[in-house]
Amino acid sequence: MIYIEPHKGSHAGTPYALRNYQQGAGYQGEYIYDPITFVGTRFWLTGDPVSGIGWYEGPGWPSTLYTTPRPDDGNRRMLISTHPFTFAVNDTQEVVIVIMAARGSSNLQGIEMLKNNFRQLNLQSYSGLLTSVGETTTSRNYSFVLHQNFPNPFNSRTMIRYVIPTLETQNAMTLPKVTLKIYDVLGREIKTLVNEPKPLGEYEIELNASGFASGVYFYKLEAGKYSATKKLILLR
Repeated sequence: MIYIEPHKGSHAGTPYALRNYQQGAGYQGEYIYDPITFVGTRFWLTGDPVSGIGWYEGPGWPSTLYTTPRPDDGNRRMLISTHPFTFAVNDTQEVVIVIMAARGSSNLQGIEMLKNNFRQLNLQSYSGLLTSVGETTTSRNYSFVLHQNFPNPFNSRTMIRYVIPTLETQNAMTLPKVTLKIYDVLGREIKTLVNEPKPLGEYEIELNASGFASGVYFYKLEAGKYSATKKLILLR
């Protein structure tokens, strides 16, 4: 549960407001709805700022559709809630909480790295409490895939999809350097589409070839020890 401080109103900063948050309501107990879908919800900010889809802070939070304070007001705090537990006399319940952090070259890349850390933990099999997210992962590898661009042949614009696998030496805080480049038939580099670390996952990027001459080109994807090349055809 994410909420914003400071708030104004009769219940601001009170235990009553915190209780309302834990129940998925606003700080005064008001009904919450997703301003993108207009559907009632108990979960705030479920969108993805990396893809720009859904309800997220910034452009994903249209203030004209929502009465709670603007997303740039105050700081951010979090509450953690669970379902009720049923205990026998003198019984105990173990609760494991993981607080994860990541740092990228930008805010959005930091989110991608944080997602990667979470994926790595899900792929790992471990017992007991987690003590480090920086240990080398030995989990199964995802397949390295470079898809054929679509459409192909194309006129000016086409989409390229690719999948980055789990590298055997990759740990949760060190991502493989990924490059995706366009070459002409003479092997000359024409354009760089991707040149940055990427977490494992599937990606899609648009190639805008409006300044290219008609003809045959090649696109090459490299990530760690993996490499693949495919042909694309530009027709005017």
